[in-house]
Formats: sequence, structure tokens, C-alpha cells
Amino acid sequence: MSGDDRTDVRAAVAAWGAALCRRDVDAVDGLLADTLAYGHSTGVVHDRAGYLRFLATGPTYLAVEIRAPEIRFAGSVALVGGILVQSLIWSGETAPVGITARVLQVWGATPDGWRLLAAQSTRTPG
Repeated sequence: MSGDDRTDVRAAVAAWGAALCRRDVDAVDGLLADTLAYGHSTGVVHDRAGYLRFLATGPTYLAVEIRAPEIRFAGSVALVGGILVQSLIWSGETAPVGITARVLQVWGATPDGWRLLAAQSTRTPG
């Protein structure tokens, strides 16, 4: 894979985070693979439809960032690992909560750009 691919993957990851913060479910939908498996740090796992429902009715994201993402390629797949830092407000609450987790996202190359195939995060201590 080329440096351009790395840039494109970084752009897809950034677009995912920005769409979460705008609560733009349609934009997130356009970044997901049909076979998505999204594992939250709570242990809940969603398929594509479940993840989109969660985003439409769940927390309000104030900030989402994968800090210093490490990107590795395996054929047409990009593995993105790093520290996921989020600020959000849970449904029914008013105070923001910060969540820090180690994350691994799997992005697949398609003719229409990179699509999120899978994600799993594990909360970090503290």
C-alpha cells in the first residue's frame, strides 16, 4: 500500500469521528461495510443496523479521536490501532463523560473508498 492509502485511511477514520460528533448517521452509514461487527468497550457488539440504531438514539458525541493511530496493511485491509479518546453525553444525562480505550478498527478498500469492517475497543484503566 502507498502513502496515499495511509492518508486515505486517516481521512476515513477522521470522517467517522466527525460524523459521530455531528450525529450524522447517514454519513456514518456511508463509511460502514455491510458486514460490520462493532464491539464497544462495554462488551456490546452491534451489526451494521444495530450500530446505526445505537448512533441515532444513543449518546451525543462531543469529541472522538484516535490519537496517534498506527496503520498497518494486509492486502486490501487496513488495521488501525491506537487510543480512542471520546467525550460524550449519555442519553438522559446532562454531564459529559470522558472515555479512553485502546481500539482496533479494520477498514476495507472498496471502489468507493475505505469502509469500516470491524472495530473493538477496550477501556483503559483510570
